Amino acid sequence: MTTITPVEVDEETSLALASARARRRLLDAPGLVAYMRTLVVPALGGAKDGMPRAASKEPPAPMHVDALDDSDSVYAQLVNWVDYWAERLDARPPATLTAVWRNEQDVQGFRPSVTPPGAGQLVGFLTTWLLIRHDDIARNSYGRAYFDDVADIVHRAHGKYPRAPRGDRHVLPRPCPVCDHYALGAEWASEDVADFVLRCDHCGHEEPAKDHLKQSRVKELIRDLREEHQAGAAA
Repeated sequence: MTTITPVEVDEETSLALASARARRRLLDAPGLVAYMRTLVVPALGGAKDGMPRAASKEPPAPMHVDALDDSDSVYAQLVNWVDYWAERLDARPPATLTAVWRNEQDVQGFRPSVTPPGAGQLVGFLTTWLLIRHDDIARNSYGRAYFDDVADIVHRAHGKYPRAPRGDRHVLPRPCPVCDHYALGAEWASEDVADFVLRCDHCGHEEPAKDHLKQSRVKELIRDLREEHQAGAAA
């Protein structure tokens, strides 16, 4: 097995990469949570011609409790961060926090009546609020810890509940140097913010982090990561 030596970056570059990774995953969070909520109650089987059928003697499939608990956990953790930054930045939190299910002072998750699309929308309100204040958070002494935490929250959920087809992919605002398609995006392989590759979804071309973390190219990379946009979903 080949051992890859981690690329060392300065503190400013490390923070900028952590900010970009957190922004990317916060943008992914609404669609991911909505998908997780669709897994809570299995789809009902049976004929689809509209004709009545005798009741099945088989017991109904059980609820996917893990998907329920995990989606509640993602939502609760994001709510806690919104509460934290609302206080630190002296900003009014989104009005939708009234829809949060709380037990005394602890956030439990979504209210039981929330649908999968509704869950995604509620998460979207939180992530939009956080992303609007992304640069202000980066200037705070606790900003780096926040970036790492929210990136990890979404990454763990995605690892447990991969979507097929996956959601929209984020690509850089420049074409792939091999196939000339706008399909080149960053993919992180570990918790190390400097452990990533730029991979083209169209032709498979890859560029390792070390090629971009040189002093002459790092500013271009950070700018591109800030300006990346969503490409169409890929199967």
